[in-house]
Amino acid sequence: MSSESSTKKRLCEPIPFPEGSIRFTYKHVGTIPVHATFVPAPNSSNPRPLFVTAHGGGLCSGSHVNYPTQWFDICRSRGWHCLTVAYQLLPPGNATTVIEDMTDLGLWISNSLNAELQSHNPDLVVDTAKIVVSGQSAGGYIAYQMALRFPPTAKPLAVFSMVGMSCDWGQLSSSDWYTSPKPKGYKWLGAKIPITDHTDEEFTELLADKTPVPDLAFEDMWENHPRFLYFDHLIGSGKFANVFGFENGPVIPLMDAGFPKTVLVHGNADTVVPIWDSKAVILKLESVGVECKLIVVDGADHNADMGGPEVVEGLSLVAKWVDAD
Repeated sequence: MSSESSTKKRLCEPIPFPEGSIRFTYKHVGTIPVHATFVPAPNSSNPRPLFVTAHGGGLCSGSHVNYPTQWFDICRSRGWHCLTVAYQLLPPGNATTVIEDMTDLGLWISNSLNAELQSHNPDLVVDTAKIVVSGQSAGGYIAYQMALRFPPTAKPLAVFSMVGMSCDWGQLSSSDWYTSPKPKGYKWLGAKIPITDHTDEEFTELLADKTPVPDLAFEDMWENHPRFLYFDHLIGSGKFANVFGFENGPVIPLMDAGFPKTVLVHGNADTVVPIWDSKAVILKLESVGVECKLIVVDGADHNADMGGPEVVEGLSLVAKWVDAD
């Protein structure tokens, strides 16, 4: 295994879910179940806020079983329930399937989650007026889509994103990160990532029999799965925007005064998702009057501490909004 893959593997150790967690299927894609795992707050017996999170992985890889334990620990200590969700990955997923998945997820939370919880434990109830959506890296983008796609009966109260993608293809930031070829490769946490020799056609063949909603842990996927290589291929070839969805991928143009209050955490030395992704979101939200804050982690790359003081600060602000509502 190369040094680059070893680096990625070490950063993605899977951790078992706490006792009492419940796995649900919130939709099917054909015969493929799309899962969400519910992690209850300890000793809960009345309606509690719900903290929903989506995994990272460049929209090409990852699984909902790799959830941010530090975030869940903080939220559960406040008496919040937590939910980690899956979604369809590239390929065959794209911006359209993300929109469909998050629309369906919101409807399931609104219409079915509490009834399904009651069938497991009558004490488990979610307060659908107090939903926080979140994600790290690509999961940050998914959180934005949740905020835009959930129905009014489950409208998120706040968004929390860390090193999140916004899928701005340069329209706001004038950056060509997602659209320009990088023939010499790019850096991932300081390591040089070479551009794979595989062609588009070869990747189509490599991924043809791979489920778009894997339940493998990140660690298993890196050793046995071409999805990580596909992200490197798309970034290196400058094709990410066109493959994911140049027209309907960007979310910033859709953000208006009704968008939830938002906290973003981002390292100013991020080499995978540049900080301008978060800055562009803040500029738009400020322009439409949405309360928001960008917390910069000085000198941090894409592996900024998921439980660091910046995260604690950000989640504390989110908690104030939830408690005040």
